[in-house]
Parts: sequence; C-alpha cells; structure tokens
Amino acid sequence: MTLKINWKLALFSIFFAVLFGKLSFWQFERADEKILLIQKDRERSILPSVSLDQLPVAEADLDGLAVEVEGHFDTNKIFLLDNIVLNGVVGFEVLAPFKTDEGEMVLVNRGFIPMGKTRADLPLIPAFRMEHQKIKGHLYVTRSRGPDNHFLSREHSPYFVQSYDPSRIGEILGYELLPQILRLGLDEVDALPRHWPLVIMQPERHIGYGYTWLFMAITVVIAFGAFTYQTNRNRPTNRVSENDI
Repeated sequence: MTLKINWKLALFSIFFAVLFGKLSFWQFERADEKILLIQKDRERSILPSVSLDQLPVAEADLDGLAVEVEGHFDTNKIFLLDNIVLNGVVGFEVLAPFKTDEGEMVLVNRGFIPMGKTRADLPLIPAFRMEHQKIKGHLYVTRSRGPDNHFLSREHSPYFVQSYDPSRIGEILGYELLPQILRLGLDEVDALPRHWPLVIMQPERHIGYGYTWLFMAITVVIAFGAFTYQTNRNRPTNRVSENDI
C-alpha cells in the first residue's frame, strides 16, 4: 500500500513542531542562565565590600557587587523614579547623588516611598543624614531604554524621572555620575522599603514552560502521525479479482 500524505498538513505540522521545540529549548536555556545568575549572586554575597577604585573592568562582574563608599549626600537635587508599586501601593524610588571622598559621584537608590494623595501632592521624603558617613550597598547596572521625551516630568527638585539613566540625570546635576546605581543596603540608616528581586521569573517556571512547549511539539507530531495513519487505513484499495481478467 502506497502511503498517502497530506503535504499541506505535513508542512503545517512541521512548522509548529519546530516552533514549539525552539520555544522549549529557549526556556531551558533561560532556566540555565537564571540558575547561573543566582549561583553567582550567592557567591558574591559572602565576599567583602569593595571601594569604587577596586571595581572590576567587566560590566558582567559589576551587577550586584557589594560596594562601600565614604562621603556625603548632595541633597540639593533629589530624583524620584516614577511608577513604582510596592505591596500594591503606588509611589516612587528615592534617588540622590553621593559624593565620595575620592571625588566620585554615584547615584544612590534609597528605596520606596508612597505617593501623595494626588499626583499634584509631593510625597513625604524621609530626611537624609547630612553628615560625612560610610554607606554600603550593591551596584545595579542600568539598561538605558533609549531616547525618552518624557524622561523628566518636573522642572525642579524633587525631579520626577521615568527611568534609571545616570548619564541624563548627570546632565541635570551638572556633573558626571558613575554609570551604575548604588542600591543602598537594607541595614543602612537611610534605607527605605524596597523590592529588588534578582530575577523576576524563577528557573523552575522556565523549566515548567520548557516542558509545556516540548509536550506541545510532541503532540503535534503524534497528531499528524495518527491522522495520516487513520487516513491511509480508511482509504479504499483497488484489488484485481479473477472475474476481472
């Protein structure tokens, strides 16, 4: 019996089987990346804090690095990162420049404050310690979103900004900032509430999605095979009998 194949259905099945397979392996790769990221963060957590002049050159080694700096806050210009939600409450993250004893300027993220009763009401910003001090935190490598015409939505301090961008904030301040943000340690005096998860989606979820896509790819192949088998089984066959000779 000659096998008859519906080639349109075959191409359709091949396309989606390959697509689902690629999505599956992509999710498994993402899981591996997250596992390595979490493992690297755990290794860093036991390392002592470093000063700014000891920072590694590679950007990949900067994200999450524990840092200790000594100097004072410059509170003449405060920045509020807009559209932040913590535990269901809408508000801002408080950003302020910190001048180190070595003359470096780094933007410090203190954490979250709730917004006022309305957008027109300025939020209450907890006071800064103005004296010379030593602070600890972790570097955060910012990913610029490109040009944003609405980056600044308030013309004087405290400024409302729509994204992290030390270069653009530095233009407002009038001096250059370190390209990374320093997220103030939770145990520091000026620290505020925050939720800064290392990863948004855990590796286990990526693995679950990976198996889901893999199952769908296998299902497409099985469905096509079953349909082809059933079609050929039910197809009438032309047999030549002795009476036809």
